[in-house]
Amino acid sequence: MKLLVFTTQRELRQYAAKHPQRLLPKLLTIGDFLDRAILSEYVFVQEELRSYYFYQACKDVELEKLGIEKSFEKFLHEGDLLYAFLKEMFLERVDFDSLQSSDTYAEYSEHLAILQEIRSNYKNILHSQGLTDIIVLDEYWINNDYFNEFEEIEIHLSGYLTRFDREVLAKITTPWRIEFLVSPFNLPLAKKMFAIQKPGRYTITKESVIHSSKELPKLEKIEYSAFSERIEQCNYVFAKIEEFVRSGIKPENIVVILPQADFKEFLESFDRLENLNFSMGESFIYSPLYRKLEALYRYIYLYEEEYGAKLTDEDIEEFKKISSWSELQSYLFAKASDKEKRVIEEDLFRFDRFMQKIDISLEFVVKLLLQRLQSLSFDDIRGGKVTVMEVLESRGTQFDGVIIVDFNEEFVPQISQEDLFLNTATRKHAKLPTTAEKKSLQKHYYYRLLMGAKRAAVSFVKSDVSDASRFLWELPFIKEEEPPLRFAHVLYRQTRQPSVFEIVEDFAPPTKLSPTMLEILLKCPLRYYLHYHKAIKAPQVGYRGISIHSAIEEAIKRSPKNPQEYFAFIWQALVRGVSQYERYRLTTEWYKPLQKFAQEDFIHLQGEVETEVQKSRVLEGVELFARADRVVKKDDGVYIFDYKTNKTSNYLNDYNKDAAKLQAEFYAYIWQTERVYFWDLRNTKLQRFDTTHSKEKLKNALDKICTQTVKSQERDVCRYCPYKFGCKGEV
Repeated sequence: MKLLVFTTQRELRQYAAKHPQRLLPKLLTIGDFLDRAILSEYVFVQEELRSYYFYQACKDVELEKLGIEKSFEKFLHEGDLLYAFLKEMFLERVDFDSLQSSDTYAEYSEHLAILQEIRSNYKNILHSQGLTDIIVLDEYWINNDYFNEFEEIEIHLSGYLTRFDREVLAKITTPWRIEFLVSPFNLPLAKKMFAIQKPGRYTITKESVIHSSKELPKLEKIEYSAFSERIEQCNYVFAKIEEFVRSGIKPENIVVILPQADFKEFLESFDRLENLNFSMGESFIYSPLYRKLEALYRYIYLYEEEYGAKLTDEDIEEFKKISSWSELQSYLFAKASDKEKRVIEEDLFRFDRFMQKIDISLEFVVKLLLQRLQSLSFDDIRGGKVTVMEVLESRGTQFDGVIIVDFNEEFVPQISQEDLFLNTATRKHAKLPTTAEKKSLQKHYYYRLLMGAKRAAVSFVKSDVSDASRFLWELPFIKEEEPPLRFAHVLYRQTRQPSVFEIVEDFAPPTKLSPTMLEILLKCPLRYYLHYHKAIKAPQVGYRGISIHSAIEEAIKRSPKNPQEYFAFIWQALVRGVSQYERYRLTTEWYKPLQKFAQEDFIHLQGEVETEVQKSRVLEGVELFARADRVVKKDDGVYIFDYKTNKTSNYLNDYNKDAAKLQAEFYAYIWQTERVYFWDLRNTKLQRFDTTHSKEKLKNALDKICTQTVKSQERDVCRYCPYKFGCKGEV
């Protein structure tokens, strides 16, 4: 009996589909194959426990020197970078001594010492629990009893085998061979793996490397087009699918490749006839259950007020009563639909076993669970014949028609963050794969997919800030006589729907409003509807402003004794854990303004001072709520201070010109005070607002509320709107 090994599940399924009448051999992916090959005296740690134990290993080291915060919330996102780098070190069999000796200019010596400490801590924690993980695996043996069931192992390799992978293969006693295609792009890594010197098809065994073919098949040409907007590529995709089908290619033999997964949402919106099937499915993060759990987590544990508007008082009170994992599990099953239950059932069972081994706070549990649920998806049940997938999933597959969107410099090829941890010289000296080699491997994936096609089309965005990937001009399928790029605006305008969100729908009037929510609702009801009713999240902006707010808050809580100490506390908090580049930018842009601010603001810290205070008050049946940056209570009343980092010469003047901006009026009405001040931090101006008619202004604003999906017709409103790509509200 033969064991067949493929790089991806898609390649495996494609092989099985081509041999429906045969008794198939045993089929595995390369990942499953390598997992089954290794045995250890310890049990391999499960994913949920791994995140927890790795955090325990990191929390007492100087993470700030690596630019990573110690809070569990931030660490879950940033700690993966550390883990991935340590995993790469293990898989390439590179130890810390080798890296230290390769670091000629001692650029990373301090970072490497911290990483070495983290690995040591992690190993001790795991071993104390009878567990192990790939990054701390010192001793292992091969599961030859399993492989001895097979007469031969045949591996169809489409990617890269690390030194550890090759070490494992060398120890397997069952005869094996690798079928491997080498192109000009993956040749550098082929040299590292098997000392291959030129492109071609190769058969590799434990004893030899045989060059079985000199010529590689070639596609005649690639059709390519440029567009000024990303979304305009959608109609190009559907036009090319129709063209390919008319030329005789079956729809099931056509693939659309997405270098960036988020392009899926555009295609879904335009696929009215459901001709597409999305191999990545529908992400669980868009499910009602996930959105509710995330809103509860962010509102209750992180105090993010905007999420409170997505919840009812009953939701909040019910969740606050939960005090254990078993109660949380029951809550989730009670709230989940049948469709959601089918997706989460196995993961909740795994979490149940996980919770029996450790004792952590409910906040940690919810965050870990959210992180796990982010990786889940619903199967695409639309049944379309044309497949949409990401490039890594396409490895080893072959399609007659290939369409690739987003073929831009910033997306193709693309490498992960851990590949940037060391510079190229250090990586090369330590015999780690370099950034250039990893980019070349990604190029190979695209090349192989295009090489096996009968027809291929590529699109990209061309604008002042974007252009085609330089890799496009490296492909042999591009002819010198190819005509200039053709901008398909006319095709798009003739064939597109009037708007992705061209809908007229009434929605429930708000029962809770913050200043931001009211401003959005007054300026563009459609944007309010998309954000707060449909829960379509826009990219987060204003990171710099949030950091400055947090730094001032921390400094005030440390009770500075004078203006100099006040500034020192602010600056320490602001630059803590940032990169040298970010520190340089902060220094050039904010050092002097914040120094002057601290000097002038120190006098306003007298009295009973509170920071980040949230409060609400009802008006006209609507609960108005706001979070003040600072509330100071003195004998003569309450003072409200709000910090602004906007790039404007006179914030008060801009504020007064905009009838939808009512933040000062919120503060005045809710806290019943006339002393509302905005600190313009960039220009170091303290501005007081005239709030004598706050209640009347708020009443007038509430009377103007529209609860129908009308979109704004003002250019300035639409210009910076994150949803303009969908509604085309920009005039």
